[in-house]
Amino acid sequence: MAEVHNRRRGLLIDKRFQSKFIALGIVLVVSLAVGAFVVWSVSLSGVPSAAQDGGADPFTRGIVGLLILILLLVIVTILYGLRFSHRIVGPVFAFNRHMNWVREGNYTRDLRLRKGDEFQNLANSFNAMQNALRKRTRVDLESLERCEKLVAELKAAAGSGSVDAQAAGSLVAEMEKVLADLRKRSEGLLAG
Repeated sequence: MAEVHNRRRGLLIDKRFQSKFIALGIVLVVSLAVGAFVVWSVSLSGVPSAAQDGGADPFTRGIVGLLILILLLVIVTILYGLRFSHRIVGPVFAFNRHMNWVREGNYTRDLRLRKGDEFQNLANSFNAMQNALRKRTRVDLESLERCEKLVAELKAAAGSGSVDAQAAGSLVAEMEKVLADLRKRSEGLLAG
């Protein structure tokens, strides 16, 4: 079998997916930086000290504000992370289920992903592969049906007692051709 090399030809393999993933990380980092800067600025903006207004000093308020902001950002990150991960994990689950069906010889179900899920192009390629397998299976079944008809014709001729050696030889030759074509197609699938 031929060896397959999976060398990367560039930084981005699936530009759409990787760009969205990187953008999500950038938004997270920028949000954290901006939030920290805002809280830091407010805490150092010359707010009256605790002794003057009877409350907590600006540093303590800044720390509390920063902790609240971090908590909110963590919650938002978890929510968006779950949403984004579902768009990846859901299709991976569907691919595993469909690959198991194909392994068992079931090519009848096309893979359908939800709108917004990742790996749509891969799902289209997977469905094209299944369609090709279905087509090959249909062609093979047609070849087998042709062989069955030829055998039935040969049996009918033998059963009637009027077996013409030339006609029987012609039927056998045609059956051999059909089987040779079937073998050639099947071996071509395994040749590397």
